[in-house]
Amino acid sequence: GLGLNLMDIADLNSEYFFLNEQKIWESTAPGGFVGASWDVGRHDPLRHFGLFLSLRAHYADFGTVKDEVAWFYPLLGENAGTIDGPVYMLLIGVSGR
Repeated sequence: GLGLNLMDIADLNSEYFFLNEQKIWESTAPGGFVGASWDVGRHDPLRHFGLFLSLRAHYADFGTVKDEVAWFYPLLGENAGTIDGPVYMLLIGVSGR
């Protein structure tokens, strides 16, 4: 399949009464994915629900990671590197009809 992938790196600061999120880097990239899925228990006509398992490999090239919030010092480092695929995803859920 084809899709648009979103990569988001955030810094979470947790104080006693509040949570502060600071977005450090975000990028989108088009890419393809391959995968396989399996519905456990769907072959029985008396069952209305089953277990859904899926494994996917997403291929996207996000390029060089650049620190967007560098007020006093870069939070991700001077040379954060690149992010490219594959990214593996395991999906587990309930399927129904």
